[in-house]
Amino acid sequence: MTRDLITLNINATKEEAIDAFERYDLYIVPVINDEEKLEGVVYIEDIINVISEKTTEDFFKMAGAKEEELFYQDKTFKIAKLRLPWLLTATFGEFITALIISSFRFTIEQYLPIIFFLPMVAALSGNISSQAAIITARGLKEERLSENLVDYIRSIIKELKVAIVIGFGVSLIVGLISSLWINNHILGTIVGIALFFSIVAAGLIGSLIPYIMDKMGRDPTLATGVLALTITDIVGISIYLSVATYFIHYLIV
Repeated sequence: MTRDLITLNINATKEEAIDAFERYDLYIVPVINDEEKLEGVVYIEDIINVISEKTTEDFFKMAGAKEEELFYQDKTFKIAKLRLPWLLTATFGEFITALIISSFRFTIEQYLPIIFFLPMVAALSGNISSQAAIITARGLKEERLSENLVDYIRSIIKELKVAIVIGFGVSLIVGLISSLWINNHILGTIVGIALFFSIVAAGLIGSLIPYIMDKMGRDPTLATGVLALTITDIVGISIYLSVATYFIHYLIV
């Protein structure tokens, strides 16, 4: 009985090499050129080093930074320059959030305690979005979700189910506490409803952005940090204030 020889093309990516070692449980793989002539070999030790490098790289991308910072430990301005682009993206996004909040000035003026819960909506929605984005980006990087659209859709449905369960539980708790704190059960209901929909939307955003980045030919890991959080802030606060505005006449009677 003969078995196909597992090889790597000399132009193979790091991800393809890692996948070959993981899929076939190998310790050494020959490397061939386009004419199928042997060029060398890759050992498991090499792959371990590559995995370590990729993990470090992904951590920096999730933080909106670059691995180059490791080489500029004493150069403050150089490091600041590397971090600045994503921070400017976040700043622009938060300006949009500020404009959205200002557009609901009438609602806020009618019942000031509404804004007490804005930071909570942003923080909880942001966490849900980041979790969904990291899981989705990991699946795309490992090509578990990028090869089959059905698998990706199943992943979205799974993340939405998780967001619904978490959203229901957290919204119920926050709504009850809000009602007791402000002594207004209507406000507690509004906060709970708005938080629920914000969390569900955050789960969807976190699942979609890495896929969009992947289809654009960009690293989906870039979507797990600043980008996902900024978009989630804009959507979550918009949902919260829209719900509050819809029910505002119940609060001011």
